Order: sequence, then C-alpha cells, then structure tokens
Amino acid sequence: MSTSTMVVSDAEFLPSRNERRGQVGQTATKLHIMDILKNRGESATPFKVQQEIAMPPEAPTDFAVGLHLSEKHGVVFMITKAGFLFMFDIGTGTMLVRSRVSQETVFITVGSALTGGIIFVNKRGAVMSAKVNETAIVNYIMNQLVQIPNRQDIAFTMARRFGLPGADELFQRQFNQLFASGDYKGVALSHGAALIAAQCKSGLLRTPQTIQQFKSVQAPPGQSSPILHYFSTLLEHNKLNALESVELVRPVVQQGRRELIEKWLKEDKLECTEELGDIVRPLETKFALSIYLRAQIHQKVIQCFVELGQIDQIVAYVKRVGYQADYTQLLQNMVATNPEGATNFAKSLLEGQNGVPLIDINQVVKVFMDQNRLQETTSILLDALKANKPDQAHLQTQLLAMNLQQAPKVAEAILQMNMFTHYDRAYIGQLCEKAGLMQWAMEHYTDGTDLKRVMMHAHQMTPEFLIQYFSRLSPETALECLTDLMRHNRQNLQVAVKVAIQYHEQIGAVKIVDMFESFGSNEGIFYFLGAILNTSTDPDVHFKYIQAASRVGNMQEVERVCRESQVYDPTAVKNFLKEAKLPDPRPLIYVCDLHDFVEELTDYLYKNSLMKYIEVYVVKVNPLKCPQVIGSLIDLDCSEDFIKTLLQNVRAACPAEPLVEQIEKRNRLRLILPWLEARVAEGNQDPHLHNAMAKILIDTNREPENFLKTNAFYDSKIVGKYCEDRDPHLAYTAYKRAWGSCDEQLVDVTNRNGLFRLQARYLVERQSPDLWALVLTPDNQYRRNVIDQVVSTALPESTNADEVSATVKAFISADLPTELIELLEKIVLHNSDFSKNRNLQNLLVLTAIKADKARVMDYINRLDNYDGPEIAKIALGDPYGLYEEAFLIYKKCGQNAEAMDVLLENINSLERAQEFAARINDKTVWYKLGKAQLENGSVPESVDSYLKSEDATDYLEVIQAAEREENYEELVRYLTMARTKVKDSQIDGELVYAYAKTERLSDMEEFISGTNTANIQAVGDRLYDEKFYKAAKILYASIPNNGRLASCHVQLGEYTQAVEAAKKANNPKTWQEVNLACVKAEQFRCAEIAGQHIIVHPDHLEENAVLNSKISKALMQLLESGLGNERANLGRGLHGRMGARAKLVAVCGRTRNETDSTIDTADEDSTTDGNEECEDLELLSCPSPTSDAGEAVTKLPSPEEEKKCSDQRMAVLGLLVFLCIACGCSCQAPYEVLNTKAGTVDKGCAHLISLAEHIFGLVVTLRSAFRSRQLPLQWHICLAAGSVGYTQLQNIALGTQLPTLVLITIKNGNLLANVFLGKLLLHRQYGLQQLVAVVLLSLGLILVSLAGAVGDNTTENGHSCVLGIILLAGALLSRAAGGLVQEQLSRTRTVPVEELLFFRSLLGLPAVLLQYKSISTHSRQWFAGEIMFGWPGPWVLLALNTVMDYVTRVGITLLIERTSALTANLVLTFQRFVSFIISAVLLSPELPSKSLWLGALVVLAGTLLYAVAPADVKGSPKVGVLWRCVRHSLTEMTSQMQKLLRSDSGCKGIPEQDQEVALQRALRCLGSQVWAKQLSSEAESTGSPGRDPMRPDAVGLRYKPKMLMDFIKMNVQKLNIPKLIHACERHYHWEHAVFLYTHYDEYDQAANTMMAHSPIAFAHDQFLMIMQKVSNMELYYRAVQFYLDEQPLQLNSLLSTITPKVDHARVVQQVKKAGQLPLIMPYMKQVQQHNIAPVNEAINDIYVDGEQYEELRQSIEEFDNFDQIALAQKLEKHELIEMRRIATLVYQKNKRYKQAIELAQQDKMYKDCMDSAMASGNQDLAEGLLKYFVEKDMKECFAACLYTCYDLIRPDIALELAWKSRNMDFAMPYLIQVMREYTDRVNALDKKTQKKEEEEEKQKSAPNDYVPDYMMPTMGPGLTGFGNLALTSGPANMPMMGNAMNMGMQQQPGMQPSMMMTPNMGGF
Repeated sequence: MSTSTMVVSDAEFLPSRNERRGQVGQTATKLHIMDILKNRGESATPFKVQQEIAMPPEAPTDFAVGLHLSEKHGVVFMITKAGFLFMFDIGTGTMLVRSRVSQETVFITVGSALTGGIIFVNKRGAVMSAKVNETAIVNYIMNQLVQIPNRQDIAFTMARRFGLPGADELFQRQFNQLFASGDYKGVALSHGAALIAAQCKSGLLRTPQTIQQFKSVQAPPGQSSPILHYFSTLLEHNKLNALESVELVRPVVQQGRRELIEKWLKEDKLECTEELGDIVRPLETKFALSIYLRAQIHQKVIQCFVELGQIDQIVAYVKRVGYQADYTQLLQNMVATNPEGATNFAKSLLEGQNGVPLIDINQVVKVFMDQNRLQETTSILLDALKANKPDQAHLQTQLLAMNLQQAPKVAEAILQMNMFTHYDRAYIGQLCEKAGLMQWAMEHYTDGTDLKRVMMHAHQMTPEFLIQYFSRLSPETALECLTDLMRHNRQNLQVAVKVAIQYHEQIGAVKIVDMFESFGSNEGIFYFLGAILNTSTDPDVHFKYIQAASRVGNMQEVERVCRESQVYDPTAVKNFLKEAKLPDPRPLIYVCDLHDFVEELTDYLYKNSLMKYIEVYVVKVNPLKCPQVIGSLIDLDCSEDFIKTLLQNVRAACPAEPLVEQIEKRNRLRLILPWLEARVAEGNQDPHLHNAMAKILIDTNREPENFLKTNAFYDSKIVGKYCEDRDPHLAYTAYKRAWGSCDEQLVDVTNRNGLFRLQARYLVERQSPDLWALVLTPDNQYRRNVIDQVVSTALPESTNADEVSATVKAFISADLPTELIELLEKIVLHNSDFSKNRNLQNLLVLTAIKADKARVMDYINRLDNYDGPEIAKIALGDPYGLYEEAFLIYKKCGQNAEAMDVLLENINSLERAQEFAARINDKTVWYKLGKAQLENGSVPESVDSYLKSEDATDYLEVIQAAEREENYEELVRYLTMARTKVKDSQIDGELVYAYAKTERLSDMEEFISGTNTANIQAVGDRLYDEKFYKAAKILYASIPNNGRLASCHVQLGEYTQAVEAAKKANNPKTWQEVNLACVKAEQFRCAEIAGQHIIVHPDHLEENAVLNSKISKALMQLLESGLGNERANLGRGLHGRMGARAKLVAVCGRTRNETDSTIDTADEDSTTDGNEECEDLELLSCPSPTSDAGEAVTKLPSPEEEKKCSDQRMAVLGLLVFLCIACGCSCQAPYEVLNTKAGTVDKGCAHLISLAEHIFGLVVTLRSAFRSRQLPLQWHICLAAGSVGYTQLQNIALGTQLPTLVLITIKNGNLLANVFLGKLLLHRQYGLQQLVAVVLLSLGLILVSLAGAVGDNTTENGHSCVLGIILLAGALLSRAAGGLVQEQLSRTRTVPVEELLFFRSLLGLPAVLLQYKSISTHSRQWFAGEIMFGWPGPWVLLALNTVMDYVTRVGITLLIERTSALTANLVLTFQRFVSFIISAVLLSPELPSKSLWLGALVVLAGTLLYAVAPADVKGSPKVGVLWRCVRHSLTEMTSQMQKLLRSDSGCKGIPEQDQEVALQRALRCLGSQVWAKQLSSEAESTGSPGRDPMRPDAVGLRYKPKMLMDFIKMNVQKLNIPKLIHACERHYHWEHAVFLYTHYDEYDQAANTMMAHSPIAFAHDQFLMIMQKVSNMELYYRAVQFYLDEQPLQLNSLLSTITPKVDHARVVQQVKKAGQLPLIMPYMKQVQQHNIAPVNEAINDIYVDGEQYEELRQSIEEFDNFDQIALAQKLEKHELIEMRRIATLVYQKNKRYKQAIELAQQDKMYKDCMDSAMASGNQDLAEGLLKYFVEKDMKECFAACLYTCYDLIRPDIALELAWKSRNMDFAMPYLIQVMREYTDRVNALDKKTQKKEEEEEKQKSAPNDYVPDYMMPTMGPGLTGFGNLALTSGPANMPMMGNAMNMGMQQQPGMQPSMMMTPNMGGF
C-alpha cells in the first residue's frame, strides 16, 4: 500500500471491537485493518491485516472505547474503558505501545489532526492527550521492542514514509546495499537507491558524493542514465538543493529545453542561486530574472529589467528591496539608447521612495542637457516642479529661460498653464519682451516705465487682454488710460466702449459719460448706455439713455425703453413726454400704462379729444386697464353709449372682477349687466365673470340658490364670503360646492350662524381627516355642537361604510373617547346597517374600557360580535383592572379556563369560583379551582375539586397541605384517584401513611397486600416515630422487619408476640429492648427468655442489670441459669465464667440504701428544675405597669380670645418681618461696601466674611453644644449642606465680574427656585396666577442677567458675568432645598432655632476653612490697611455685617417655623429690593442701567403677584359644589333683575341705553365680577358692524321686547334665525331663543337653553317634546339631573318619554348616586322587563328596605340578572323571617344547597330544607337532612323528608335510621312504596326474560331461511310491573322519571345480600 493510498483512505479502515468467540463468557478483541478503496487496480490484492489484541492481566475484561488512525505517523491509537492506551503499526498491525494512562474510566475520545495523536476525557473530567514522540519512536521500536522480529522493517518503513528521525544508519545501509547491487531505479518490490536517497528526510544521502556516484555509473544500453533517474526521483519527491539544481540545469540549458526550466521554476523544484541564473541567462533572460529575483541578486535584476525594456519596474523593485544603485551612469547609458525610456526612468527616480527622490534633479538636467535633450528636459522638469515649491525657484527660472531662448511657443504654453509662481519675474519679463511676447511682458513687469514702453505696442495685443488688464488698475488710473486711448487714437472708440462697459461699476457710469461728452462722442454715450441699460438700476442712466436715443433720432428705442424699463422715474419721464408734445402719444401711453397713470392718461386723452387713442389703448394695448378707464370715463361724465360701445369692442378681454369693483364703487352695477350676460352666453368660464354674475343675482334675489348649485365656474371662496353677511345658507351652498378648498370658511360660517347640522353632514360626506382634525380640536368652542349633530343626525343618515370609518377614525385621532362612545352607541346599539360590524363593536368596548368603565358591562351583555378574548386581556391589564367584565367576556365566549383564572387571580373569590366550576363542570376548571383552594388552605374543598378534575399533577402540594392541616381522610380520597393517573412510590407511601393516620388499618392491610410501590420500611419508621404502633406493626410484619416488629409489640404490651418476633430477628439489641420492657412490665417469664439470649453477649449484660429489689431475685435466677449455658461461655473459657460470676456478685452486692439515695437525689434535682421553671414562668407573665388612661379636655377659646390671639400672632409676625428687612439691609450695606468700594483692591473677600459669620454663630449658640439634640444629626447635615452650598457658590460668584446690583436682584430668584423644587420634590400644585408670577419673575431675572452680562464690553468680563449668574442659580437652588427641608421639619416637630444655627455654623465651618489662602490674604491686607478705608475700617464693617447677618438668620428661621419657606422668601425678596434701591442710590459709583432697573421692578412685581395669588381650589369637591350653588342662585337673581329692568317699573327713570350698565352694576353688587365683564363685552359688541341695527327683528328685540314673540311667530319663515338667536342670547330673551331653536331644528340647543335658564325658559310639556327630538345622548342624562335638581316630581314623566333612548343602567346609577331611587320606581318597574342587572338590583334594594318580601320574591323569580349571592348574604341577616326565606330561595337557585339548608334549619323552615335537598339532587345532603330530623326527634319531618326526597334516599339508610330511632311507623309509607317499586321491577324483568325465551323457542321451531322483518315493540306505558314503574316516578315528584328509574335499577352500597328483595318475597 502506497503512502498516498494511506493518506487518502485513512478513514476507510474499519476496526471491529469485541468480537465474541469460543465459549460463552469469553471475549477476545481483534484489530482489522483493510483497504476498501475501489480503484487499486484489478490485479492488485486488497490490503488486509488482522491482529489479536491482548488485554492487560489486571483488566482482562476491558474493551476499547475509541480507535483513531494517525495519518501523520502511520499508527492506530486505541483507548480502553479502563484507561489503557494501545498503539499499533498501521502496516502490520503490530502493537507498539500498551500503557495505562488513566486510573479512571475513559468515556470519550477524539483524534487530534494537529498533533497526530488523540485526546480523551475520563470519568473525573480530566482531559488528557497522547501523541507520538517523533524523535524517539524509531529508536524505541528498534531497541526496546526486541520481542518483535520485524522491528527494523517497521522502524525503517515509518521513518521512510513519515520522515521520522533516528534511522539514518538504516538509510545509509539500505542505500549502499541497493547501489552496490546495481538497483538504482528499483526492481520488483524494491525501492531503488534513488528513492531511498529521496525519502531520507535528514538529507544524509543528498551530497555531492552521491551525485558523483550516480555520474560514475554507465547507463545500460537503451536505458536512461542513473543520474537522470536520480534527479527525476528527487524532483518527484522533494525540491532540489543548490548543487543539485546547478547539476541538473546545466545539461538542460545546453540542450535548449526551455519548457523544462519553466516547469521546474513554476513548481518551485529548484533552489535559485546567482550561479543558476548565470547559467540560464544565455538561454532566456526572463528565466534568469525570475531566478535572480528569488535569489535577491539586485544588480543583476536591474540589468535584466534594462535588457527587457521594463524600465518602470526598476524603481518599483528598488523601492521594494531598498537597494541603492548608480542611477546617473544608468541614465547616461539609457539616454543614448532609449531617450523616452530614460525620461520615464528619470521621472520615476525623481518620484523616489516615500517622497524622497532617488537622484538629484540637477544631475538629471545636466545629463539630458549635455546631450541637448530640451524636450525631454522640459517634460521632466514640468513633472518634477508641478508642486510649485519656493525652493524650486531657480529650476522654474531655468526651465522658462531655456524655452524662451530656444522654443518661445513652448514657453508661452508653459506660462499659460500658470504652474509656476516663484521664478524671477523681472528676468522672465525681459526674455518675453525680447521674444516678442508683449502681453506676457506686461504680465511680468511691475515698473511703470516698463509698462508704458510695452503699451506702445498695444496693436500687438488683443482687446480681450487689454480689457482684462484694465481690471488690475485702480478706477482713477483706468479712467486716465481710457482718456489717453481716446486722445491718441480716436479709432480706439470701440475698445474704449468695451472697457467702459466692462468696468463701469468700478469707474462710474456718470464719469464715463462725462468723458465721452468731453470728446463730443454721442455715439459712444448711446452705445455705452445701451450696453449697460439692462443691468443698471440707476434712474438717471435710463433717463439719459432716453434723451440720447431721442438725440440720435432712434424713436423706436425710446418707445421700447418706455415700454420695457422698470427703473426710470415714471413721473419725470411722463412729464417729459407730456411737455415734449410728441405727435405720437404711444410712449406716453406705455409709461402711463406701466406705471398706473391710467386716470391721468384717460384725462389727458379725453380732454385733448384723442378718443381714438382711448379705444386703441383699451382694445389693443391693455384691455386689462379697461375697468379703470371705464371708471374714469364715468367720473368724467362720459356718455353711457360710448362706454357701452367701448365694452362691446373690448368684449371678453376686459376682466370682470375689477370691472365689477369699479362699477360697484359708483353704484352703476346694472350698467354692465348686458355685457355680463353676453359673456355668459358665449360660454366664458372665467370665475371672475361668474362671480360678478352671482353677486348681481344674489343682490337682485333672482334664484341665487339655483345658480350657486348649478353653476360650476364661480369662485366658491369669493361668492361664499360675499354671501356670509347676506344669507349664511347661500354661503354654505357656495362653500360646499368647492368640496375641500373652502373647508375652513364653511366651518367658520356654520359655526357663527349655528348651522351645525349642515356642518355635520358635510363633515361626514367629506371624509377628510384634516377637516375633522380642524373641527375636533379642543380650541373649537363649537365642537360639542358639531359632535351632537354628527352623532344624532349626520352619521345615522349615512349608509356608506367609508363615511362611518372616516368619522370613527377622526374621533379616535382627536382623543374623544366619551364622544366616540356616544357615536358608536348610535351606530352599533340602535339597529343601523353597521350594528353587527365586528370592528365597531370592538372599538366601542375598548373605548369604554379606557374612558367610561361603567358602561363596559352593559356593552358586553348587549353585544355579541366582538373579539372577546383579546378584549378581555386588555380589560385585565394594569391600567384598567376590569375583572368582572373580563370574567363575563370569557364566560360568554366559552373560555371557561380563562374565566376561572380571572375569578381566582383577579377577583379572588373562591366562592364564586366554586359556583362557576359547579355550573360549568369542566375538568380544567375544576383543576384550577382545586389548585387555588389548595393555596388558600382549604384542603377538603381542593380535594373535591381535584377529584372532579381527575388530575393528579399537584399531588406533592396536596400531600404537603393535607399533612399540614391533618386532613388525612381527604388525602386518602385524593391519593386513591392519583394512583390511577400517576405511578409514583411516594403516592403509594403517602396513601399507606394516610390509612394509618385515619386508623383504616384494614384498608391499609389490603392495600399493602396488593401490588404497590410504597417504601414500606420508611413509612413504618415514620409511623413508629409518631407512636402509631398498630399500623407500624402491620407494615413491619409485611416486609418483614422482625426487629422493628418486636419493638412495636413491646410498645403495644404484646410481650409474648414481641419475644416471638425477637426470636426471628435474633438481634442482641432487640433482645435487650424486649428484656427491658418485660422487666419493666414485670413479665419475668418473657424477660427470662430474652435474658437467655442476652447473657451470651456479656457486653450487653450489665446494661440489663436493673437496680431494683423487686427483680434482683429474678435476675440472680437468670444469671445462675446462664452459668450452665454453654453459649454464654463460648469463646471465653475460664475468664467468661468468672466474668459471669463476678457480675452476679456485683449485682447482688448492691444495697438498697444506694438505690434509695440515687432516687432521692434525682427527685431533688427534679424539684429544683421545676421551681426554676416556675420562676421563669412568673417572670414571663409579669404584668406591665399600667398608664393613666385619662385625657385632659382642652377648653375651646372664645371668639374674643381667638381674635386676641390672632392679633398677637400677626403683631409678632409683623415684628419679625420688619426685623428681617431692617437687619438684612443693615447687613447688605457693609457687605456691598466691602466687596465693591474696596473692590479695586479687595474683590473677593467674601470667604473672610463667611468665616466671621460662622465663628460668630458658633459663639452665640455655643450652649446648644451642651444640650441634648432635639433633631437627628442627619437633618442637621442636610440643612448645613444647603447652607454651605449657598454660601460657597455665592462667594465664588462674588469673585467674578458680576455687578453687586445684579447679584442683589438675582438673589430674588430664590422664589423661583422654591417653586421649582416644590413642584419637583413635593408635587405641589400652583394656580394660574402663581404660574404667571413665576414667569414674570423669570423674565425679570433674565433682564437683570442680560444687563449684568452685557454691561461690560469685554468678552472676558462677559464670560465672567455669565459664570457668576450660573453660580448664583446653583446657590439659590441650594438655599431653596434647605428651606423646604426646614419647612417640612417644622410641620412635624418643633425646630430648635438655636440648635439649628449652631450645627449649621459648626458643620459649615470646615467648608469655609478650605479657602484658607484667600482668607489669610485678605486678613493681612486689612491689618496692613492696604485698602481704601484703612485700619480698623474693614473690621468694623465686618463686625456690623456679622451681627446683622446673624439676627437676620434668626428672624428668617423663626419666620419659616411660623409660616413657610415661601413666606420667608417673599420677605427676603422685598428686603433685597430695598437693598437694591439703597445700593443704587447711595452706594453704587454710577447709576444702574435702565434695563437693570426694569429687571429689578419686574422681579419685585412677580414676587408680589405670587404673594397675593389665591390658592388653587380645583381639586376641592366642596368648593365645586358651593360654586354650582352660587352660580344657580346668581342665574335666578340675574333673570329676576333682568325682568325687573325690562319692566316698566324697573326701567322707569333709566335710559334704555343705560339698562345694560345698570344690570352690570347690579351684578357687581352681587359679587359676580366675571358675569359683569361678560355683560360689558356684550354691551360693547351690540353695535358691531356685522349687525344691522335697523333690521326689523333687531329693532323689535331692542326696543319692543313684548311684541317680539308675536313678530317671530308670524315671520318665522322669513327671518335669519341664526342671527336672531344670537341677538336673543345677547339680550337674555331665552324664551324666544328656545322657540327659534325649535323651529330651526336645533333641539339640542333648545334643551340646553331651557335647562340653563329654567326660571324663564322652562316649560315641562315643551321640554318633553324637545327631548323626543334631541340627538345628543348626553342630553338625556343631563335632563335627568336637571329634573332631579329642579323638577323631581316630573322625573318619571320625563323618563317615560325618553325610555327607548336611554341606557337604563346609567339612569339608575345616576339617580342612585343622587340618593333618589324610590323616586323613579314606576320607571324601573316599566323597564325591568329588559332584565338589566342595575335595574334589578335597585328594585330589589328598594323592596328590601321596604320589607316588601312578596314583591321581592316575585322580582327574584322573574328576573335573575343581578348579583344573587350578594343579595342572599344581605337577606340572611335580615330580621324578617320572610326575607331570610328569600335568601334560602336565592341560595337554592344558585345551587348553594348546603347554605340554603343551613339557613332554613336556623329559621326552622323545614319545608324549605326539604325542597332545597330535593333540588340539589345530592344524596349526601338528603340523607344528612334525614339524620338531622332523627337527631332532633322530628318524626313528622322525618316522614315528610322521606316523601319529598324519595329519589335521593337509599332504602337501607332510611330503614336503619327508622329502626334506630323507633320511627318505623313514620317510615312505613316510604318502605311500602320502595317494596312496590322493587316488586314491579322484578316482575317486569321476569316478563321480559320470559318473552325473550319464547322468541328463542319460536326461532328454533321456524325454518332456517325465515328472517323476521320487524322488531319487537318496546314496552308501552300500559304494561304493569317494573316497566310501568320505570315510566313513572315515586310519590314525591312524578315528572322525574330518570331519578326513579335509577333508584330502582342501581343499589345499594350499604345493603347486605341477604336483605335484597326477590320476586318470591311477599312483603316484610
């Protein structure tokens, strides 16, 4: 097998493990290695090796767990389970290594491709690896494995195939042997000497000697030489070394075999050297280059590149290898032969490596120029100098000079490229002039003389150059040059004009014109101005151009400029043209037309009788000015015929809109009517034309509405606006026709005129989200009116689903949940086309969940097409918590498990959950209930539920709970069920334990005798430990465990059985226990038997020597008998016997005295312990000292005393306020003097002042240090932190450039800081006025801050001021925080001021001392008198400041304690303002700026505004109620006063125009300032321009109010009702407004008006009529509240009217909230038929309160939709027995039969008990009730119960109870009936059997092919016997056939077989 085959097919070796052979139980392990590769050749024999593996002796049964092939080393690794490692040779299968590498079991292995070994993991988790040691493996095989005969072959094969070291000697020997035998190539299976040399990895044989050996051998004839075969073998297996490469290539080169060399180089078979390259170079330069590159022979690489012409590769190669060459010489050689290549090479060299040139550019230039290569030199320099560096100036000059001298065209091209800027410009300029390049000479000359000299050659320059050159000259010089050009040669006019045109902006157009005029060149002026006219905006330029054009006679240009120019002065031109009296007035016409001098033009032409030009103007020039011309002609009294003729000539070219405007101004509109009609007849669609037509039709009232609806060309916006003041309906029609473009106007006009219904319809039809958003915005005061109309009218009328969808989306987007509910109710609940729409129903329920939770339950009940589960999840969510609703949804959707989760997890009602489970009877529901009951500790109930669920998943929890509660009876039931579901030993064990705990030993014995998995031993031990010996005895006997069984017998006193069990156990300890127990029980016979088995074990003998005189005799007998027992001496001999005797003597030698003494001592100890325990108990039960429970009664002060105390408090507060202000000002003045007066020298002494203040505070409050603290230390730290923060930040701010006045003002920001922190931390609420004050305060602070920051002009000072302001803001926040903390403390406890100041000074002192450098500096300056006051001035000011500061702090602290932090801040603010005035007037060196004064005043105003701001009372419900009462009273009083003012007596003596003012004053007297302002504003708007005071309705409204109603009724069809309604509302004519609203179909507004102004406008019948037509659902409930407040007796009448339209549940809740439910009893009875839960509950509550039990019973029986359990719980405690009977009935209806029976038993209502038991169908309840009657000896009830509950009572139970209680006579009817039933059933069965036998006989006698074609009829009702009874019931309840049948067919667990009735029995 070859190496390649091994490598390729290593994965195909198939090891076979653990082959079994031989006898059973013997195993042998074999290793199979075979080659399964298919393509080995047809004749080749497959490789296959088998080798047995010998397992180590210490692990003969070991087996392999892993087998891995190492491709790298040719071995196979095998690892066994016991940790043995085997290594086999892959070629022979020989085992090379066997070693144990792990003492633990190996369970996983894997091969390692990296090392060629394996990795394995043992049982302990250790990861180990094994691999071949390549350096030692060959020697190991050869020297260590001597037992292997072919070890050298194996070692040599491995070394040869896998290149392993250590076999060099073998290789040498093998090579010599093969070479000597002449086997160079390999014969047969031999490898040959060449292959051996190639496979020797160490290179031992690849030497020059070997080559010489092969060379010395002559090749046989016809064969290749051995040396070639040697090289070919080496090439096949390895790469040739240097010598071999040279020896092989030399003959190949001689033969010219390029392809071989190319192949070997590509395959990298040759080692490249310089010698090899030299040999190959003559043959092929490319091959030599490749060899040189690999050998890194740099110089020869470059030579090859040059030979190959790859010049560009040289630089790249040099850069890459970093080689330095002689480039100069190389260039010289290349220039001569290849100039182009040399050029490229030079460029590459100059590019260099990393930006560094490889050759000096000067050398390059010299090389090329030496050979006169100017073109190449220019190319190189252009490329090298393109960076334009200053240090290249000489090269730039040299380049330009060479080309100017030899190639001027090239030099010019270089100059045009503008590449160089550093050359010698003067020198180059001279060369340019010599070369004839005058323009470039001028470019380079700077001297004036040179420039003038060159300018003499201007004819050689292009005009463009001259124009460009003039841009470099100054305006004055340029003008002089132009003058010179014109002076020397007039032919330069064209150039001068061009220059003037180009630079007229710099030189000045006027100067240029003057220059041309000086030479009399009019043409120059004309051409010049004509060129700049279009860009010039100078009116004079245009005017001069017009004059110039006229002078040269170019009238067309004059006309053009007049027509097109917009720059000239029109007045001047107009006057010029009028004065010029031109024969053709067209320029004048153009000027007047363009500049709107139409009136003057018309006047000029009309007065000069130029009528023809008037017509020409309006027809041809500008027909758009026709309206103005017509207007001017009318003003000039021109004839109408001329005007009409003029219009007819103009025809449609005249614009309609301005024409109508001009005519309307002059009231001559009908003048153009023929013209308008003619245009309309022509089909003109101009909107303005149709607008004019519409206006005329509207004013003339010629069917305008038809025109507006049918005409499609007018502008709706314009016409609608025109109609708004004339007829709002027409305006609506016009706006609607626009359909979107006039939506805002439509909304506005409908809002202002109350056309909400029209607006609503338009909104619904329009379906525009933007329009909906506009209407539904909260800022729209008419939003409610529009919504009402949408809900009531517009949307119900719609049948378009898109309209409904758009409306609903709009309400959702506007966040109107309540209104959306109204809308959806109208759609979904009122039988519309969309009532069953699922999305709408979902949206209605979800919206109600979020906005109105009270309606959700009703929606759930009434709707049936919504997504219940999803909605239920939302209802259960955190924000809502609608658990009842979610439960109802799940229940309605049939998702009972989820409903049960809601009951258990959210509602937490186990009773309801149990009721629900009983009603549903679903296993999943029962399981959830059981789990919840178990968690609640209700084990019996949970077991019942689990049994019904038949689910034993929670058996562990049930077991724990039952054992904890000791409910083992229930546990037995549960575990019995659990065994059928789950197979678990714990269940069986717990069941056995439960049997034992319930003393059901027979059941337990039966259970353990059957198949079970219980751990009997563990259960027995548990029972034994708990002293349940009987049960433990049974369990131990079943195992058997005789030792524990004997213990149980001992505990039970069964000593004989104990001895028997001990015999079976035969355990010394057991015998010892039995012996001791028998001795103690004086069972000496048994004790002797046990003792006989003990004395054989002397070690246990003494333990049984009981020291008691009663048993000493028996003990001695036992020991004497033991002396003869051979077993007692077994193994002991003489010593054993002597030991027994010694024990006997010892036992007998003990005296009674010793025993008594021991017992007495024990008793004494016991007594002592008992006394100590008693003492402990006394200590524990010691009663605590009682405290006096009396409380002092405080006498309330009298009003006089309270007033006196209040005055005193106010006086104290006033004194504190004055003290704070005075001392604060006294403190501030020295402080400012120290910081500002001395500021030039001592700015920043604030830290020294702070130190003095803190030291002074400590001194004056030092006694607080010796007192106990009244406040915790953490509070002092908090307060001190606020004070330190304020002080330090303020001191730092004082060190900035911030003025002191600004500092004083900004300190007032403490109020702002207080408000901010109060809102943020304490969540305080502030009123509007307070917020306004804060805003004002903030504005003032901003002004002051800006004044302080802008006051100094320097940027540095400005930044310093800004920093100071920021620091002050931080200081204010720090002080505000401290104030709030102190305020909170003062509210909860008394704050000790002195202690507070002491700790504030003490804790703040370290922070002040941190600034010791500043303090020491300023103190030295003060002592030295360096500041302006001198000694001791500063110290006096410091003392004054310190004392005043302390007094101020004390005052502020007391003020905060007595008021609040906010009050203290107000006082400080006022104090600072006073300080500001003092500082500004007296102390400031210069007066403050106005902005600073303004800011300070604004701050003060904001503070005072905050001080007088009232508290926000929005949240107080009492205030809200009081305000509603006051409002209602004021409404009535206003109405009465209005009537009084309107009456003759009231208005007598009061002018009519002053009535409003009088009413206003009256309201002010009542305190209604808000209403007075409203009346004032309404009085001002009475004479607004929008209302015509002369309209008949307005006149009647204002001057004849009595005639107003009659007038309205007679002319209601002709009135503008919306405007009249507004007028009535302004003048308080509410009755008239209601009437108008009704006739305008605005019933919602009518109802609102009647309720708002009920004293005047309300009428019951009219209100009922209006309520039938209102559209807003909320009005119904508002009306209910209104009637409750004002018309309670008419409430039922209202409700009867609106019954079909209201939500009855909501009405009931509303009235219930008002406490007036009995008031609407007739209404509730009327709607109770709908069976609504709130209605039923309200009626039932009324019945309960009124003790109307008959009505209540009837209500409960007929309507069941209410909370029945709650009602039952309420009634069961009622004092009236009939109410309690109703509770029994309710419990019975809800299947709570047990509670019903118990309640009836308490009231002795035994008939109700029997009915409940019978209704329950529960056998246990019925039999329990029967037992109750027996216990109470109620014989009649016993008989009645048997009769009533016949179907539920088992006969054996009835018979047993009757017999025991001697009530057989009372039970006899029941027994007779039972006997009859059983007899009939048996007879029927007998007849049925007889008929069946007859049929069988008949079938037997019939022919075989007879098949009956009919079935036997079933038993009919007429049959007697059992069949008859099966179709009838017992005497209690005849219809219940099923129960009677079941009672007869089944039975009976308690009945004995001997008592069963048979057909032959004839009674008892």
